[in-house]
Amino acid sequence: MKENAFMGLKILKFQTLIAPVLSVLTALAVLSALIFGALLASTPAYAQTDIGDIIEEIFKPEKLPVPDTGEPDPYKFGRIDNIPVEIHYEAGENGLPADALLIVSAYAPAPPNIRRSSPLLLGETRLLMSDLTSPLRIIIAAPSAVTQELVYARIEARIIDGEDHTILSLKSPGRYEGYDAPILELTSVDQTPPLITNPAAELKVETVRGKVRINGKTPKFKGSNLVVRLTEDGLAGGNSQTVSGEMRQILNGKTTPFAFDFERVIDPARAGTPLALEVWIEDWAGRKTHVTPAPIPFTGPKTRYRIRLDAIGPQIRSKMPKLPKAKFPKTKPPKTKSPEAKHPKIKKVQPKEKPKLKSQPVRQEVSGKAKFNAFKGLPRGSVLIAVLERGSRKRPKLLAQTRVQLDGLSGDIEFKINTKKVDFSAKLTPAVLRVRVEDKDGKLFFSNPGGTRLAQGFTIVTLKTSPNY
Repeated sequence: MKENAFMGLKILKFQTLIAPVLSVLTALAVLSALIFGALLASTPAYAQTDIGDIIEEIFKPEKLPVPDTGEPDPYKFGRIDNIPVEIHYEAGENGLPADALLIVSAYAPAPPNIRRSSPLLLGETRLLMSDLTSPLRIIIAAPSAVTQELVYARIEARIIDGEDHTILSLKSPGRYEGYDAPILELTSVDQTPPLITNPAAELKVETVRGKVRINGKTPKFKGSNLVVRLTEDGLAGGNSQTVSGEMRQILNGKTTPFAFDFERVIDPARAGTPLALEVWIEDWAGRKTHVTPAPIPFTGPKTRYRIRLDAIGPQIRSKMPKLPKAKFPKTKPPKTKSPEAKHPKIKKVQPKEKPKLKSQPVRQEVSGKAKFNAFKGLPRGSVLIAVLERGSRKRPKLLAQTRVQLDGLSGDIEFKINTKKVDFSAKLTPAVLRVRVEDKDGKLFFSNPGGTRLAQGFTIVTLKTSPNY
């Protein structure tokens, strides 16, 4: 009896322990059946979905909507680029005034062939120079929509006092090309560079000789002067030139060729500096009438220079021929006599025929485009000169020319030349376009050496950069 009671107790304990396990297994079986039924009832595309994704879809919690914080979306507004600049300066013994202000500005370069009254300002930073020392790292904020289209930005900086007087300034503006910060050195406005004294070297003297001729018809140079100047061959756009020698000659009563010779002093310390000859003719008022197409490189006193000058301005053309007026004889009415008298016969006077009009030459407009890249800009008063000529054995024959003012322009300039009808016959020497760009003093910046053959229709002339630019 005791053994049966003990066995019944063990069975009761086993049933008590296994009941929860059986309930869990039953729940899993029901869940598996539900999932299997869902797979059978789903579409083929959804039936191929992973079982893990289905379980996650069933048991995933519901997402609550994100509350609106009221903060603006930064991508809905324009972006700002930072232009870094490094400033170096010397405050001097007394330092800067207490109200000194640093102004750093970024400007966009002017696009080709767009005239602007002032450069486009991208951004500017103003900073009070109280307790600040050199060097300084400055940031200029600029709109990204504008800077993305630029190749570089021009940076200018200066320090002013409380009365807006400039204390420190730049000798030349800096450039920011999107990588390293430009380093700008500010110098005092009143600061003068130290004089460099070298021991005096022995000076030498040499003679420059040559002849000058005129392309085209030679006018009478009454009161005109021939100017031959030897200068250092530097970059374009400067405010001053170093003149090594000059000669002026009065042309009253003289005929071409005009011979010239003058002496120049040679400084051995500057013997390696390249030189160039600039030759022109000016009238009694100092206005240039004939200039060289380009400065002539100076190769030494042993060379006998042969220089040709071109006329500036419209060519003087002959006036239209005047037609003689036809003269008709004056006839007086016959005197009336008595009826008995016989009337004399009146001779009929035939009027003279009007002379035939002489046919005038057919006019033609030659058009073209000069392509060049004045990335440094052009000085005020620069001009493009396009000359149409036909070559010959002796010298080219000038057909026509035109001038285009280039203030505010920097490349790809269209031009038109009014001339007589150009004959494109193969028996004739082809017509040639010579185009050049020079400043108001005749210094050459761009040209097409040798000229470009004139094409029927529209001619594109590519100009090369001169050493003067």
